[in-house]
Order: sequence, then structure tokens, then C-alpha cells
Amino acid sequence: LHVEDTGGSKKLTLSVKNDTASQLDLRIAFPSETVTSEDRQDLCYLFPQKVARISAEKTELSADYGPDFLLQFLDVFSPGDNSGVAFLVEDTGGGDKTFQLSKRATEIQVQVLYSVHLKPGETFSAPTVELVSHRGDWRRGFDAYRAWVSSWYSPQGHPQPWLQSSFYARRDYPVGGS
Repeated sequence: LHVEDTGGSKKLTLSVKNDTASQLDLRIAFPSETVTSEDRQDLCYLFPQKVARISAEKTELSADYGPDFLLQFLDVFSPGDNSGVAFLVEDTGGGDKTFQLSKRATEIQVQVLYSVHLKPGETFSAPTVELVSHRGDWRRGFDAYRAWVSSWYSPQGHPQPWLQSSFYARRDYPVGGS
């Protein structure tokens, strides 16, 4: 584990090497952090799954990265303290991972889980995770995520003129017809 303080945020990196003579099948949680508050109603979270959850209610949430969880970040914030922390997973390769959030009375635990199979001598390097401290609510965490995406993503050009002037219609039929 390596931690780099970048002023206002911390970048975490993790590498695991199999130094044994046999294959290892691991479930790695990185990061695995707990945020606490004395006021349970003032400890809120954003879990941006297909239907985003913004709440202060007790919960257990889990979603695999992909169609059900398109963004690689979570946010925990306190409206009363006007502060929070965003968890950004900086994975430009889009590898398999599961995002989890658990809210109990006065704490929220955030984890990103990886299923890893390591042959002898192999090393697993998790994507860098940036913990961004911020003022305000989840929107500041989302701003940090957007800034990270903008640092590496660029659209691949404009659609062809024939595509821009095309008309599209879609009809979804319920099971059994309409």
C-alpha cells in the first residue's frame, strides 16, 4: 500500500504479489474505509448505481461496475458540517469490480472488491483510488470525478452528417405483445 498526499486529496495504490508456489484466489477490498459522525442523520451518502441513492438511511448496497453502476466513484458527506469525502477509482481500463456501501448508525463503510487469481510470481495492481476531501455535498465529489474523467477522455469525433439528420423511432413491446 502506498499513500501520496496531493494537497486536498490522497492517492492510494495497492499491489499484491503471490510469493507462494501455488495459485491464490483472493477477494481484495481496496479501498476499505469507514467514515464516522456523531449525528447519524447528518451522515449521508451517494451511491450512483442505475437508480442513484442519495440518503442518510441505514442500508447495505452492492453493485458490480458496468450497466448497473456506470460511474467509478462514491461520496460520503455531512450537510451539517458542509463537508465530505469522495472515493474515486481511477480505472481507465474498466476492470471487474464491485462497489459496496454500508450505512449503520453513525458510520458508513465504503469498499471496492476485486476477485483476483494469481499464479506463482504474478502481481495484482489495483487501480489508483483518490480520496478527495471537499466542502459541500455529493456534487463536489461528482465535480472531482468529472475533472478526472476530463483529464483522459476525449470524444472520438463527430457523427457523420447522414447520421445527424437520420430519424430514429423505437418501439418496445411488452411481453406478450401490445
